[in-house]
Amino acid sequence: MPREPQKQIIDEGSLHTYRTEIPNTVVRGLRGQGLSVHAKWLYVYLKSVAGDHRECFQGTRMLAQGSGLSLGTITTAKKELQDAKLITLISGKHGAHSTDRIRIKDIWAANMQEFALSVQQVNDEKHDGFLMEPEETDASVQQVNDDNAERSTGERSVQQVNRSVQQVNRSVQQVNERRSQEEEPSKKGDPPVSTSVETSPVLTPETLIEWYNAETPPTHPKVHQLSPARIKKARQYLAMFPDPEFWHNAFRNISTSDFLLGRRPTPGHESFRGDFDWLLTTGKDGTENCVKASEGTRYQESYGEQAIRQAGKKGFRNMQVMESLLAKQGVTDETAG
Repeated sequence: MPREPQKQIIDEGSLHTYRTEIPNTVVRGLRGQGLSVHAKWLYVYLKSVAGDHRECFQGTRMLAQGSGLSLGTITTAKKELQDAKLITLISGKHGAHSTDRIRIKDIWAANMQEFALSVQQVNDEKHDGFLMEPEETDASVQQVNDDNAERSTGERSVQQVNRSVQQVNRSVQQVNERRSQEEEPSKKGDPPVSTSVETSPVLTPETLIEWYNAETPPTHPKVHQLSPARIKKARQYLAMFPDPEFWHNAFRNISTSDFLLGRRPTPGHESFRGDFDWLLTTGKDGTENCVKASEGTRYQESYGEQAIRQAGKKGFRNMQVMESLLAKQGVTDETAG
């Protein structure tokens, strides 16, 4: 009996030409866990070009060109999909070219089972109000009606409250206008009363340097550059001494101190002058130099220092001996006067 020839059935209306279906389990389910973004995208691309027979004959270079991935990424992504048992690779020839045949495994049954459980869980969560049994629907409709009735009553109450508030506002405005008219004659000629609260200005390193340059003598060293180190130091000392008068006293006292002006040099410090950077340091006694300058007593010339400067150390010692002899004889400044 002759064999009946096989017939090939072709569906020209296949929707695969116009769309691609991807199992949710690969995108956001169990089968997609651990897959890289590149591997998932390659899976989508393979599903798009495989056709209804779930097979793709494109080589690595063509896959890279079509998917927009690099050759190395294609190789790595195919290995991921193989390990996840989503595709199989069959080496062979397609036409005259040697290529791998990529077969996409059918995982629709596992996909349906996984996401059917998810749908069942949603159905079980009736208290969320997404899905309700018929008897619950009637009760819910009644609840909505009750809510609408309450909302209607509430809206009327809100409107009444709004009208009452508007009446109160109008009354308050009228009282304020009458009070303003009554007080207007007594205010004529009076200076305006300031309602602002005076606050101490926040000192900045820039302000401090501006004061220093302005209040020290013209020949005294000035600050021309505000380096990061100076800013840091100035902020540190401003935090310790925030009073503006403290700094004004320090700068003014420099002008009256020969020592700080460099007119009385000491051995080893012939070029010393109490400049801005010196103010922001601590002396050997542990006291901040700006404190000594602000108090003014530390660097004002004493009687002994003035005598030494005028008569020399030897002359000063002779003066001390003379004063001691006169004191023994009962002669002092008071008795001599």
